[in-house]
Amino acid sequence: MTRRWRTAAPGLILLALVILTVVLLLAGYGVPVGVGLLAGLVLGGVVGLFSGLWLGVRGRGRSMTIGSMNISPLEEGAPTEMPEIFRDIGRVQRVDHGGLVRVIPGGAVADAGGVAVELIALEIRAAGAVAHLAAAVEPPNGTLGSFARVSVEDDLGTAYVAAAMGTSGSPDRMRFEVRFAPPPSTAATMLRVRVDEFVDPYPMRSLAAVVGPWTLTVDLTRH
Repeated sequence: MTRRWRTAAPGLILLALVILTVVLLLAGYGVPVGVGLLAGLVLGGVVGLFSGLWLGVRGRGRSMTIGSMNISPLEEGAPTEMPEIFRDIGRVQRVDHGGLVRVIPGGAVADAGGVAVELIALEIRAAGAVAHLAAAVEPPNGTLGSFARVSVEDDLGTAYVAAAMGTSGSPDRMRFEVRFAPPPSTAATMLRVRVDEFVDPYPMRSLAAVVGPWTLTVDLTRH
């Protein structure tokens, strides 16, 4: 039944378009309107059909033949994967939804590669924490990417999941949020936020990575 429906579907669609055109003509819209509408619908249907076929071919990674025409993707191979730098963002993006525990003022500064990174504050919440950073670029080192590769550690050896992205700023001074989970233990006395590099994963901008590292230490006993 499904195969018979797929075979008959194009003919039924065309018949519906013809009937719609005849109805418009009888309603007094005139031949130009009816013919124009029919041509537009047919053209739109053809474009939509080939767009759907192309997306299907790209998704499956193999070619498709219609009559004497072959539709194939530009590149054969494995599907495009999400950039590695995005993989942990989804795990920590909601850490600021938990209740606020406390805010520790920053002040630590690290310099490397013509970039100065400053810790403004550490915001500890029930679900995790957010380290607020400012990164300033010394001319002529260019522009920082909008993401950063980061890691977090404490004096207890806690395993943290961390991710960082830019939030605001100008080409030579950007604000970043380093979000990580779980929240630091009350038994921990020291936390280190390490930024390995600033990157931009979007190929259209093609910004070169700015490599550090920059290590910022936070005294968790400070109030």
